[in-house]
Amino acid sequence: MPVLELRPTLVTVLALLLFLPLTSAQARMGDWVHVECAEGRSFELLISQEHAVVELKRRRLVLQRRPSSIGQQYRTREVTLIIDGDFVAFVPDDDLDWRDCHIVGPNRAWP
Repeated sequence: MPVLELRPTLVTVLALLLFLPLTSAQARMGDWVHVECAEGRSFELLISQEHAVVELKRRRLVLQRRPSSIGQQYRTREVTLIIDGDFVAFVPDDDLDWRDCHIVGPNRAWP
């Protein structure tokens, strides 16, 4: 009895990719995304190749990208932001209460 080989065609692979949800990396670059953290904290985030913009309730932070061996790192003297997949480490002004932060999806209603 012959063994059936499954060889996906290019058309099949492309069709499947169209139906997959956007990954966080696709949603992050150039789009505003919503980040939720522990204890109900959240912020909006815009990522580019050179900068990250963090929008808090009444504050806008613009961070410069820095070389990093873990994820994408953005910093100023007072603020550090590291993105690794959907996980976000955010430390503004030595405020360590920003814990367990994750990108939860694009924020299409943001600017």
